[in-house]
Amino acid sequence: MANQTIAPNKINRVITFYSYKGGVGRSLALANISVILAQWGYKTLIIDWDLEAPGLENFFTDYIDKKAVLNKPGLIDLLNLKTATNTVDVNTIEWNNYITPVNIGGNAVLDIMSAGRRDDNFIKNVKQFDYTNFYQNADGGEFLENLRELCLDNYNFILIDSRTGLTDSSGICSIHMPDVLLLLFTPNEQSFYGIKGVAKKAIDGQKQIIYDRFKLRTLPIPSRIEYQETTMLDEWMHKICSESEDMMEWLPKKGDRRTEYLISPQQLINHIKIPYRTFYAYGEKLAVKERGTQDPLDIGYAYETIAAVLANDFQNIDLLADSRDSYIKKAKGQDYTDDTSFKNQIEKQEEEKKLLEEKLNQQKNQAKKSSSISWGIILFLVAGLLIAIFVLPLFKKPAVEVNGDNPVNTGDSVAMKAAYLNFRSKYIAADTNRYELKTNLAFLNDYFKLNKKYQDSATDVKANVESVIFDNAALFLKKYYDSLKSKNFAAAAFFADTVINFGSLQNITPLVLQKITDSIKRTKTIKNNFAENTAFKYTTDSAGIHITYAEKGNFLIDTRQEYKDMQNAVEILLSFNFKIKSFTYSTIKGSPLVVDKSAVEVFFCSTTNPKIRQKAAAIVNALNQTNQFKVYAQNNFSVPADTASAYFIRYNQIRFNGKEEMQAANTIKSIIAKSSGIQTRLVAARTPTKNYLSVFICFDGAPEIKPVVTPPVIKSRQTYSKQ
Repeated sequence: MANQTIAPNKINRVITFYSYKGGVGRSLALANISVILAQWGYKTLIIDWDLEAPGLENFFTDYIDKKAVLNKPGLIDLLNLKTATNTVDVNTIEWNNYITPVNIGGNAVLDIMSAGRRDDNFIKNVKQFDYTNFYQNADGGEFLENLRELCLDNYNFILIDSRTGLTDSSGICSIHMPDVLLLLFTPNEQSFYGIKGVAKKAIDGQKQIIYDRFKLRTLPIPSRIEYQETTMLDEWMHKICSESEDMMEWLPKKGDRRTEYLISPQQLINHIKIPYRTFYAYGEKLAVKERGTQDPLDIGYAYETIAAVLANDFQNIDLLADSRDSYIKKAKGQDYTDDTSFKNQIEKQEEEKKLLEEKLNQQKNQAKKSSSISWGIILFLVAGLLIAIFVLPLFKKPAVEVNGDNPVNTGDSVAMKAAYLNFRSKYIAADTNRYELKTNLAFLNDYFKLNKKYQDSATDVKANVESVIFDNAALFLKKYYDSLKSKNFAAAAFFADTVINFGSLQNITPLVLQKITDSIKRTKTIKNNFAENTAFKYTTDSAGIHITYAEKGNFLIDTRQEYKDMQNAVEILLSFNFKIKSFTYSTIKGSPLVVDKSAVEVFFCSTTNPKIRQKAAAIVNALNQTNQFKVYAQNNFSVPADTASAYFIRYNQIRFNGKEEMQAANTIKSIIAKSSGIQTRLVAARTPTKNYLSVFICFDGAPEIKPVVTPPVIKSRQTYSKQ
């Protein structure tokens, strides 16, 4: 895997490139975008999952030893290895045998995993590979999930070239693996409505998998756009833009009613549509290396825009509508200036005057309802803005003046000035509610929506608002810790819909966190000491409220280890509605009590059958007699109904993580079989924990319970037509 380097933006995502039909330039787009991302400093891995029609390596013949790559094992060889040897662990695989560096120059990190070794057995290996057997009998789903997590730990981007159409492999690529699904299509009915159907099935399908994910984001990308037939082009672009909105529901909206887009589907699609150029119809070419990305009429320009959308993680995408150059610079991690406010400085004076006077009238009407509004301040602000508009030259890039609390700039848009005026006056009017948490959270949120210059002029408001919020944050955290200690914890009361990071667990939901905590309640005491004099450090930005502090006691949410003198460095991010968005910690003090033996926690399902109880006792005795393990038996375990729970199982299993733990797991498996006749299977644990193994036994005497998991596959092959 790639060496760790610093990317312009901290991001780790799996991106699948999919097309319903061939011939849309999907692999061409992936190859070029991968080069752009790597040149920008993002560690990038590309995987050729188009097993039936491989050839992604052909785009890089000038940068790799193609013959060596074709003689190297690849994806299909890896999948067959897992099928043949069920104990294969992603952490023990020699990845240099499967991955080849692409030397595109500079410090760029770009690696490729081919479809597989291209020998006489390749076609047979692909045709005979059984995805259902892989999932049901070889723990294929868990293996792919572990592979995905390993790649995300080592790369910023994993780009997957998916098979076209509706197949087993395309189902895995579009449902199980990705965080983002790029859907390339040409302007025809079958191609367009095909990707629309796949987008819906992928979003619905990912909700059913048992692994934690953010909501899948889909991005439709028109390809091979021909500009000669202008009438047909206009008709198709109108159809595409009007019918793609459901695939881009993640687009940011503005206003209280959230009905108007900051950047419309039509604006975005016009930026990312890929033109048709005859030059690229012959051979596999890297346009971004041969002809660059500066020509707006060439495909490299479109590829660079798409790469920027991915590198910015779909954030601040409205900046693309105002200044593409600034958006590209942001993706590269470069300093950029949003100079769009100066593009509209030659506005009609009467029109701007009218808009500001309307704003003044609105403020007057609001003032009648509140005796605490200061007319002098409002009139002063409005007067200052009007004077700035009519006195300062319009045809000269304006300089910034600060007149009291009022920053004056004739180049600013009316909306920008009105937002600042509204922010100030609302704060003045809220005098009686100024110590309410909800009111201050709203003000802080509004503050970060202001232009940076206006933020600098309202730092006094920000400081007052923060003081109230920070006082409440300490009370919020105390309540949080008290609820854990008293075992009255309710995750939904404290956490946002998705927790970005909780310790070593990523992208979990409050439901999953609740299940984990509830299990701990049944098995052990939660030890945590939230000291009243804990030193907190607070900062705020547009993401929310950041809190850092040292946590005393043992608050690690797991049942794997016991610590003494535990202390963690904690970082929490609170949203503007006072919900925890992320909760990360690292141990700065503490030593495990169990250091000489592996801790083995055995979960037995509840039963009244005396024979099964005897077997359970025999297993515990046999494990203790070896004197190799410290055994913790839990006799009243029940399999949760929620398949997303970390404690959900479908067969007897031993979970481990690491080479030493795998050796111990094999020993435990043998002991259980000899002492009770019960068979178990070895499963790689999702969260690595040193010297800890967990055993789940709920199926008496079953030779080996086969899981009922089926691969994520879109079963029917059909043509989608407009309803």
